[in-house]
Amino acid sequence: MSACLARSAAAVSFAGILIAIGTLPADAGSAGITRVRTRTNSPAGAHASTSSLAQMSPPAPVLNRPAVGIAATPDAKGYWEVAADGGIFAFGDARFYGSMGGRQLNARVVGIAATPDAKGYWEVAADGGIFAFGDARFYGSTAFVHLARPMVAMAQTSAGGYWLVNSIGQVFTFGAATFQGSASPSVIQMGDSISATLGIDLATAGIPAGVQYYDEGILGCGIAQGEPVIANGYNLPEISPYCNGKSGTQWEQVYASDVNMHAPQVAVLLVGYWEIADRYWNGGWANITQPAYASYLRHQLEVAITILHSAGAHVVLLTCPYFDQPDPGTLVPVPEASNARVDAWNAIIHQMPRLFGPAVSVADLNAQVDPSGKFASSIDGIAARAPDGEHFPFFNFRHPGFPEPDTITQAAQFGSWIGRWFWQRVVG
Repeated sequence: MSACLARSAAAVSFAGILIAIGTLPADAGSAGITRVRTRTNSPAGAHASTSSLAQMSPPAPVLNRPAVGIAATPDAKGYWEVAADGGIFAFGDARFYGSMGGRQLNARVVGIAATPDAKGYWEVAADGGIFAFGDARFYGSTAFVHLARPMVAMAQTSAGGYWLVNSIGQVFTFGAATFQGSASPSVIQMGDSISATLGIDLATAGIPAGVQYYDEGILGCGIAQGEPVIANGYNLPEISPYCNGKSGTQWEQVYASDVNMHAPQVAVLLVGYWEIADRYWNGGWANITQPAYASYLRHQLEVAITILHSAGAHVVLLTCPYFDQPDPGTLVPVPEASNARVDAWNAIIHQMPRLFGPAVSVADLNAQVDPSGKFASSIDGIAARAPDGEHFPFFNFRHPGFPEPDTITQAAQFGSWIGRWFWQRVVG
């Protein structure tokens, strides 16, 4: 089977999807967030329900809406209460820095968290909207992202960031907050058809209890764009419309729409096949061995990570496996059979945690499925790759609902074997 299969146009709808990639607002932090909810710090003397000072005098304030959260100062000599309308009440040595009280909200406020120095705080709304006051920085939110259930609370990390949790225990991370697992994790897998076959195998073997898993690989499409492409020694004048660099919907819109649809806590990305191929780019043929094109590929990966992390998901990058396709063409030496090109791409992947910090981790799939440092068709008697030398085992890839008896068992066996490694690295 060729990797240049096209993703079904019915797989996702893009109507009304807003993509925001590029320069971030000054208050959006450095975590690469592309979806932000506008917030404004309250000016001095702003409304704080019925009180804005720690030195309140009787009578006690009257709540316009129920209290929904509390946060303490580090010395435990004060605290803030927050009401569902966003009103803040400061007691003890806690100072008032502003509130959403008296302002129109898209969803009610459900929680509060204080900064480590007690000079600011965040309010979180049921839709995941974040409002920052004092020295609290905005690191991102899930406002305008589809949520399986409403948010119910938040917590801060001393390193700069926060966690949000919804009513079924799904955790979303922003800033320096790291994903440590959740009661009901949602995992989305993005990438090309090789990623999609990995997802088929994992699903065939069985997804762990409590995990929501969505396999959204785009057939025939990595994150490089433009055509024609020389793959496996053959010239492909047309590739997937999601990667041709000219159709109205490119992979960026697909990724953003899928993130919006599933609101995952973990986003897994596996690409590389199309990134190591020769591609007509900037008026000439290029490949990963050329510094300018390698820099372009690095930029594309950064864009993909930014989109996948835009709703707070931790991003797990899988290194690319080696390839050994039969019947190669003769146009160029087959790049897909070159371990050096795969290694060059994987080296770029390994740079990402240094750039994005705790938002990104790398799981070395290459070392797992090619343990000898070269292409492995089987491991310990288990078929690790499909006969095409490209994909992982699959059954009737075009129509997974109609399995082929001679390969579904192999898919299940491989899925069970790789699953023990995969799930430990993805959800702990």
